[in-house]
Amino acid sequence: MQRPIFAVLAALAAGAAVLASAPLAAAPAPWYKWASLNANHEICAQVSPGDGWYKARGPFRDARCEKRGRPGEALPGAQGQAPQGSPARLA
Repeated sequence: MQRPIFAVLAALAAGAAVLASAPLAAAPAPWYKWASLNANHEICAQVSPGDGWYKARGPFRDARCEKRGRPGEALPGAQGQAPQGSPARLA
């Protein structure tokens, strides 16, 4: 009679491990260009630097706010098509 209890506990532990690891698969937060209301200054950050700043541009994939898009999104040409200017693969 002890074996079914251990099987149930093992299944519950396995289920808890799967649920606990689910947030690890999330994509990172996007980056935005934030502009100051008080000075002619822009910075790149994932969250607002505080009062006196507004979201000027974005989202971006990188911390330098150079690559448009959200982190984790497919890059252009990644759906089986070669990007423009690259040689096509031979079948």
